[in-house]
Amino acid sequence: MIEKVGYTKPVSATRSTRKAGSVDGTAFASELEKAEGVRATTGAAPVASVGSLAGLIGINEVDEKEHKRRQAVKRGRFTLEALDQLRNGLLMGTLPLSTLRNLEKLVAEERGTTHDPILNALLDDIELRAAVEMAKLEMSGVIPPQ
Repeated sequence: MIEKVGYTKPVSATRSTRKAGSVDGTAFASELEKAEGVRATTGAAPVASVGSLAGLIGINEVDEKEHKRRQAVKRGRFTLEALDQLRNGLLMGTLPLSTLRNLEKLVAEERGTTHDPILNALLDDIELRAAVEMAKLEMSGVIPPQ
């Protein structure tokens, strides 16, 4: 239930009031004329030229290096996810063939993009582990021998 709490005064129309310091149209125009006489307008300044083409090429090279680094990080994450799947499959006793094939594919792709001997040694170890697990599946008769 809604009750009226108290009397409220009705809203009345507002009157426009002139603020102190406001100027009329003619005073504004005269002030504007004074301001125009003080400072003449000048043309637009010419656009500064780029130092050299080498600067632009350098920026492009940095962008390419950053792009390659991001791609390498992305491939590394995919490889680590595949290794996690391999580990989990080995621990659970069920290793899907698709996990091994995916890992072999990722290692082959990574091998073509790196010249780092330490990373190549790790890729060799991963490839060997995948081949051993593939041989185990072949020996158990889960997949036909290749």
